[in-house]
Amino acid sequence: MAKYVVSICFAISILFVINSSCCAGIRESELSMSLNTIEKELNEFRPNPVFKEDPIALMVVRQALISIKEGSFGIGACLIDEKDGKTIVAGHNELLLPYFRSDKHAEMAVMNKYEDQIKGTNPKTEGLTLYSSLEPCPMCTIRLLSANVKKVRYVSADIDGGFVRHMEELPPYWKNQTFDKDYKELQCSPRLKKAAYALLNISLALYGDRLK
Repeated sequence: MAKYVVSICFAISILFVINSSCCAGIRESELSMSLNTIEKELNEFRPNPVFKEDPIALMVVRQALISIKEGSFGIGACLIDEKDGKTIVAGHNELLLPYFRSDKHAEMAVMNKYEDQIKGTNPKTEGLTLYSSLEPCPMCTIRLLSANVKKVRYVSADIDGGFVRHMEELPPYWKNQTFDKDYKELQCSPRLKKAAYALLNISLALYGDRLK
């Protein structure tokens, strides 16, 4: 009888492992399908004249998609010169590329590239706007304040990790740096906002375990 019970328990445990593996496979397959759907939608998207910054929002969301395909988290960013609308630097999250680097959030990666290009003692950011597909986290917000980036726009709010909406809670020194800054959510097509947030969640589902 004891042997019979053990055999049944062993069989159940094997079925559980198989079922778990199948579920994981199905989940990954579903996520891939979701990515394909978002990519198709972005390829077919046409900027809405009502939202003048749709083209830039589309650019950073595309960068977020590139990041996921390369194996990192789905957030994109760029620096734009307001005088002529030209893109100074575009980039995306590189936290897991090719190995873990805690400093390589999308906004940080873009600022690193810009400052490496300028190679100045105090790189000028006057007239530049940092666009991100997602609301900057506390680390990126402080970096942008340190770099004296006066204008920041993000496509989608980050309910769990965003910090721009909480800058009033900064310590006095950093709070003082916010007085001449204009950081807020971008007014763009709702479809782009949904895509930006969906890309974040898909990438967390795919790669979130690597941070544990």
